[in-house]
Amino acid sequence: MKREFLVERQGRSFALYAGLLDEAHAQGLKSIRTQLLQTPSPENGHVAVCFAEVTTEKGTFTGLGDASPDNVSRMMLPHLIRMAECVPLGAQILTRRGWRHYDEITIGEEVLAYDVEADLCRWTPLLDVSVYRDEYETVRLQSRSFDVICTPNHTWPVHKTGRRVHAPQRVLRKACDLMTSDRIIVAAPAEEGDSPLTPREAALLGWLATDGTVSERLVPYGGRQYGPYRRAFISQSKPHYLDELRTLVGPDGHEEVYEPRLRDFGNYVSTCLPQHKFELTAGFTRELFVKAGIDGFADLPALVTQLSGAARTAMLDAMLKRDGTIARGCSWTFGQKAKPGVTEAFTILSTLCGYALGKPRVSTIGDVPVRQVRRNRLVCANYLSITAGEPQPVWCPTTKYGTWVMNLDGCISITGNTRAKARALRDAVNVGVTALEELAEADEASEPGGAAARLRERPAEFSRAEEPTPTPAPVRAPQTPAAAPVSGGLATPNQVRAIYSIARDQLSLDESQVDEKAVALYGAPPAELTKKQASDFITSLKAREL
Repeated sequence: MKREFLVERQGRSFALYAGLLDEAHAQGLKSIRTQLLQTPSPENGHVAVCFAEVTTEKGTFTGLGDASPDNVSRMMLPHLIRMAECVPLGAQILTRRGWRHYDEITIGEEVLAYDVEADLCRWTPLLDVSVYRDEYETVRLQSRSFDVICTPNHTWPVHKTGRRVHAPQRVLRKACDLMTSDRIIVAAPAEEGDSPLTPREAALLGWLATDGTVSERLVPYGGRQYGPYRRAFISQSKPHYLDELRTLVGPDGHEEVYEPRLRDFGNYVSTCLPQHKFELTAGFTRELFVKAGIDGFADLPALVTQLSGAARTAMLDAMLKRDGTIARGCSWTFGQKAKPGVTEAFTILSTLCGYALGKPRVSTIGDVPVRQVRRNRLVCANYLSITAGEPQPVWCPTTKYGTWVMNLDGCISITGNTRAKARALRDAVNVGVTALEELAEADEASEPGGAAARLRERPAEFSRAEEPTPTPAPVRAPQTPAAAPVSGGLATPNQVRAIYSIARDQLSLDESQVDEKAVALYGAPPAELTKKQASDFITSLKAREL
């Protein structure tokens, strides 16, 4: 297995789920199937039983797992059913073909994911799709410009800020662990595509898709019909864009000007501006569509995912100048409903350029779908209202970056992906190491009485801004280790795992830094602390005193 997919925990090697999937694909992965055989309930002693089946070129491998309060640690109680991080079935993922539902995608096709370290979206193969058709607990995260539904353990990329964060840090944070100082990263620029379209050609397509007309006609000559020939022209009456259009069209078209006309609006009559029509030559139009690889504007969503950075910026600029308006000089608002594929292409272009979009709405004039380009690509968790959602079936994809780009009812955002099925995969690929997901210190595990439990204890509706601030524990002076074990014995494995997990997730400390702080405070690393010292250390970490 590639070293990038292995992590060290207390001297042992563990395989990340993405690494198991990568190795499984290398060994001819054909399918992964999971089934929840028993949902935990009081009647069955809260025992969850799951079945997983992995088929490769070597054969079929199965895994059967059970979990109950009697055979897992307290840290794992909130995770008996390891559906972990999912969103409603209506959520779509951004692929090279455009937005697609879970049943419209295939393993291995390229999807857009977010590289947390580079703060950049990248195209990457889809590793897995997990669908859970039973109804699961969900929460709703909502603000004026953001509205999503997910399971409580679903992760979101955030900018960590605050008094104890010396520089902004990007991490994945569970919905139930969001802090008021967090900033959810909704969008980020994407890497460039390899389409041969130039910025000028992309801009012309943008104008045609919004303010233009493309038709085909047969030309009669000598008693015969020739063609069809594609005819394309752009109509524009806004005087401040005319010079730009003349430069774009250049020698590949000509301009005609039509006299102003009167337009009756019912209670008043207005004189319209002169209309300028720029018609492109048939030869240039044909070559433009062939080079773009599209037959019509319904194919635009697949095209824009392939554009270079300069070309997609040019197309987005052209679309905004025709069908966009600037509200009070602040931000662009785009509205279009006449041409299928155009609005979808606009949302994808905005996403790839790193612009966040507001919630979809409909204009009061003409029932036109409207999207606003936000000035800021972050959502402040402090302004989020987090409420209990309706239980429902959920799904989630898996990528090697642990993230993907989601469109849920028009709300577009970067989000985290799921982890599951590690045991059967481990057996199928025979990597010889334990899957990190199977252990209590897996990324989704939380400390006893952690956020998952706190979420269930909260009322059905609450605001993060109203949460009480935890009282810090008193600062402790360094202690000299006792010569012999003190009463109570050494820290339990669960305590040691909780120390490293909390330090990593909440303070972004690696193992060596945690060891140094434990030695400075108590004269010993976490594994050698007493139960009392470990409990105090966990309290200090959670209070962010260190």
